Amino acid sequence: MRREDFELPQPPRTDRPLDRWVCGNADAGEPCTRGPGPDGSCSLAGPCQPIGDGTSWKCSRPACLGGKCDPGPGGDGNCGLMPNPCIPRYSWHQRRRQWVLGGAALAIACLLLMIGIPAADEPLRPGPLHRSHAQILSGTLPSQRCAACHPAARGSLLNWFLPVDDDHSNVTQTQLCMDCHHATIAKDRATLAHNLTAAELQTVSLNSTRAGKSAAPSSWHDRMPRSAVGNNTTQCAACHREHHGTDGSLSALTNHQCQTCHQDRFASFAADHPDWGDWAYRKTDVIAFDHGSHLREHFAASGQAEWQTGVSCVRCHATTDSGAMVRSGAYQETCAACHEQSLRLQAEEGVELFALPTLPTAPKEATAWPDSATGFYDGKISPLTALFLASDERLADALKRLPYDRDFSRIQPVQVVQAKAAETIALAIQQMSNQIKTDGQTGLVSSWTELGIPEDQARKFAAALEREIEAYARHTAEPGDLPPRLRYVGKGHADPVLKELIETLQMLPSESPYLAELLKTPAVAACLRCHPGGGQRRSGQHGAFVWSPLEQSLKSGVMERPFTKFSHQPHFNLPVLADCTHCHRIGDEKQIELTSTAKRAHDFLPLGKATCAGCHTASAAGDSCIKCHNYHVGAGQLE
Repeated sequence: MRREDFELPQPPRTDRPLDRWVCGNADAGEPCTRGPGPDGSCSLAGPCQPIGDGTSWKCSRPACLGGKCDPGPGGDGNCGLMPNPCIPRYSWHQRRRQWVLGGAALAIACLLLMIGIPAADEPLRPGPLHRSHAQILSGTLPSQRCAACHPAARGSLLNWFLPVDDDHSNVTQTQLCMDCHHATIAKDRATLAHNLTAAELQTVSLNSTRAGKSAAPSSWHDRMPRSAVGNNTTQCAACHREHHGTDGSLSALTNHQCQTCHQDRFASFAADHPDWGDWAYRKTDVIAFDHGSHLREHFAASGQAEWQTGVSCVRCHATTDSGAMVRSGAYQETCAACHEQSLRLQAEEGVELFALPTLPTAPKEATAWPDSATGFYDGKISPLTALFLASDERLADALKRLPYDRDFSRIQPVQVVQAKAAETIALAIQQMSNQIKTDGQTGLVSSWTELGIPEDQARKFAAALEREIEAYARHTAEPGDLPPRLRYVGKGHADPVLKELIETLQMLPSESPYLAELLKTPAVAACLRCHPGGGQRRSGQHGAFVWSPLEQSLKSGVMERPFTKFSHQPHFNLPVLADCTHCHRIGDEKQIELTSTAKRAHDFLPLGKATCAGCHTASAAGDSCIKCHNYHVGAGQLE
């Protein structure tokens, strides 16, 4: 049916919605032609306006409108066809306005009433607190509970509605939060976005500082919060919402909250989140381990089927109660079965601190020269002895005049320069041995400090050698045939003396040839083969060397509030993920060179976003930002 076929009623001429009054006959469909007056009276009028002199009247309706009325005007001058007047009523607009004004007046009255009652704060409570906060405030007076978190509650109730006054000036709600949470977040970082400074945020973002990136922003990483978002004025309440019940989450965030600052809008994790390259594998100089050779060669040769599937990974990488994966297992549980014997043999070769060489005749300046140190030229100067002697320029020059490898057996007696250098070195070694015999640990500490080693580290190494120094002093108490010699024989893995020696050596300048030679001795090299960081010079980081991934995490703060969180434990509930190689695939050298941006950092192929996006959707495992990311980031994460 066409629109033209409908007969729509015409609105009355007096239909004015904003008027205060409407005709009382409007509901019956016969409203007055003129409608009610402004004062609410019915302005009813007949078809005509009679005219007359007060005593006689006549109808004034023209012929075009129907002509004169049959009844004619009455004696009072009113039209004879005038209907009965109605009782006007309020319009809907006027009634709504009355309800609004009445409600506002009632609310003001209730507010004034609440201000006047003793427990003025109770009616304003928006809901119960989370159980953690409720327990803390359980012994607090009701009048003081709100003031514990809300500065406005410290004064009268009017402070909630008036500008800040002296009762709580310069105090924010975030500052009150930090009164309790200062142990986990530094107060000077509490209002920073992600608790990071602008420079640290720039470090987090993947911008032009990374190789291959242009200067122009090209991803959401380059669009971290700018000053317009208020990087330095982020308040706790912006994310942590209270009064949602005892079991409500204080840390739950939505993607919309995250995207308030992160300007790129993510429709979904799978579609919009950037890939992360080599994430999950970071270079470390704590433990050197080749997964490829162990799994493909050594473990495979054992004939155990589990080494072929990847299930065996949990033998070394156990999970903690919190679901975290241990980066490396204990030596005795994971390595000793194969490496203990060879490591012990290498450690037993030991390190020689000094040994008195053999000369044809006792030097003229020598006192109590041992008989067994007299004969043919024989003996070698150990790298550690040479390192101590080289701190003296005269002795350093004498060391250079000795034959190759500082081997006294190669000295030609007719070579006067060599013979004189050998005598000079032998006397210096005797003096060193006498100093240690007389002063004990103090003498060894003095030798180290002359090389620039901090005294506290020198004392740690000397204390580790306490038994050997005491035994040496006893054996050389009386002059005899035993030549002075101090040598330490290692006892296998985690040997305390070798450990302190390596930590001491890393504090020395790397240009010394004797240091490089010492690091290649079998006992020391056996440690550095698995702990490569021990042989590196770390300028300005005395004592920074660590021996295990756990120790590294504790010292660097990596484990404290990381930016990305991941728990292996819930993933193991899926049968396909119980095999570690489903995600962690070991590539050969060619594959790693082609795909990895950090070739020497690890021997795994990159763990890309597609591996996670298969399950992490909104309808499956979830893809919210906080599923994988923590808001609070520790500054140690950026190192």
